[in-house]
Amino acid sequence: MVVAPWILPLRALVFGSLISDRKLLFRALITLATGVVVTTLLSTGLGLIARSNGLLILDSFPEEITARLEPTLLDLGIALAAGAIATYAKVESWSAEYDGHSHCGGHRTARLRHGHHARR
Repeated sequence: MVVAPWILPLRALVFGSLISDRKLLFRALITLATGVVVTTLLSTGLGLIARSNGLLILDSFPEEITARLEPTLLDLGIALAAGAIATYAKVESWSAEYDGHSHCGGHRTARLRHGHHARR
């Protein structure tokens, strides 16, 4: 997949914008831009090399493959839904991992362990 290397920088970009972390946002933009340039140049170059050597003949591909060369709005909708579900699953696993261990709760637990009484 050409866009697979862009997934994590896109997540970092969204996360950085959500938490207003300019450093993370800048690093994600740089990584994303680099990934776009590298993958576009690499895929274009390999496609041109394959075509010039007679390895890329579009008429010989099955219909399932040629259909991917012309995506529709339905394909876009499926991709966006899959990305949203994957991101939700990732966030949900993070929240389940840290459930009940909020920043304030962690200090409260530490005080109780050291014999201090928690304020109510």
